Amino acid sequence: MRRLFLVRALTLGACSDDEVSTALGVDVAQVVDTPSLNFGEVVIGREAVQFVQLRNPGARELALNLLPGQPFGALTIGERDLRLRPGELQQVPIGFSPLVPEPLAARLLVRVRDGAELRKMAVALRGRGIELPLALTPSGLDFGSVALGGSRTLELRLHNRGDQVETLTLQKGTGLEVCQPSLRVPFCLEPPSPDFDTRRRLVLPSQSIRILRVRYSPSADGAVERARLALEAALDGAPRLEVALLGTGRKGLLSCDATTLRFGAVNPGACVPRSLSCRAASERAVAVLGGELSGVDGSFVFHPGFRPLTLSPGQDAQLFVDFCPKTLGDAEAEVRIAYATSELGEASVPVALLGRGGGPDIGLPLGVDWGLGAIGIPVTRTLQLRNDGIAPLVVDELLLSGEGFRSRDPGAQILEPGEVAEIELIFEPLREGPLEGRLLLTSNDQDEALREVVLRGEGRNFPPPARPRSLTGLCTSATSSPAEACAWA
Repeated sequence: MRRLFLVRALTLGACSDDEVSTALGVDVAQVVDTPSLNFGEVVIGREAVQFVQLRNPGARELALNLLPGQPFGALTIGERDLRLRPGELQQVPIGFSPLVPEPLAARLLVRVRDGAELRKMAVALRGRGIELPLALTPSGLDFGSVALGGSRTLELRLHNRGDQVETLTLQKGTGLEVCQPSLRVPFCLEPPSPDFDTRRRLVLPSQSIRILRVRYSPSADGAVERARLALEAALDGAPRLEVALLGTGRKGLLSCDATTLRFGAVNPGACVPRSLSCRAASERAVAVLGGELSGVDGSFVFHPGFRPLTLSPGQDAQLFVDFCPKTLGDAEAEVRIAYATSELGEASVPVALLGRGGGPDIGLPLGVDWGLGAIGIPVTRTLQLRNDGIAPLVVDELLLSGEGFRSRDPGAQILEPGEVAEIELIFEPLREGPLEGRLLLTSNDQDEALREVVLRGEGRNFPPPARPRSLTGLCTSATSSPAEACAWA
């Protein structure tokens, strides 16, 4: 069996000329067929292997010993001690693994023993340790045990030591995807740039360092999951950068009642809240630390005023997220509910957030006041209903309450953007005094799904008009007006 030894080579000048001798019964130069080895340029951390060829040209067995000299760098020598039968030929592998970006200039001693005589011959070693322009460290990420429903994020360091801009592409089919709020995979890479999720390309300036964040969200309890992160450089001949990923899922200790919160369409300037209930599923206390939001425009807000709290086993906590769109269009984000337990340390539960800026917007006055109304006499007012949004407004139901108020219910209505509809409201007091009612409308306006209009009026028992009793004068002229010619007593 070949044995490998990590040894130190002999530097130049460590072997004097009289040690290189051919005073044996055989010519040492014929024993060592390889007077020098050239490893060329070798990347730091990798190994290049060359072979020293040894033969026994004599009639007796030779004992050979390959020796390092003074310390230099990392070398491996196969078969440090060996014997050659007459006529036998062997190749001994010599490996060079540079530790620093420096040239190798050393000698390896081959000691040949023929009976009682011992002589040495030096094999010159040449090579150079080099650094690649691109480096990705560490070479592996072990996420350890992570709670189901939670995640853990670790970092990689991508270094471009070269003088040129490098473009790298994330390879597919390795078990690693780009993180997205709606995507559920064990391993994902957080986008290092805004357009990375579509192009999967990363531009790295010269002499720069980029931190890459890899997230592990286990998919099964007790399962050991693996993947690889592989980056391919655009430069021909550049090696692929790879990192091994490893993690294990464990039963989660904080359970939330939803994996996605949907806010629907909300007009910019308005806010819609949604609640999330999370329960401590551990037999021990769970500390809820807060929520970390991902999103570039700040449309989502986690639980304003939240303070860390501790849940006893089985206890629930209500957490809130607001959606306040700043612009029109789709909005996606993710909130990670961070918690800590004595079993697994810190973990988090991801919840996707989906909404859209822009939708229907119901337009109504806050109230209608009839003022004074005669008992038993109905008075009608017309209420204008508008759609001030950019999507169709659907009014599902109209509910009216309050003594003395009624309406002609138009039923469900659909109003296109900018369209106006009328609702007739009637006030008919049946007693004296102030009266108040409520008109409630339900619609698909996300931030005003239930809209209220206050109705007010006051009933009065007005006296009936006075009746004429007698005339105090007669109409004296056919052309005179009644006001001029007649008067009521």
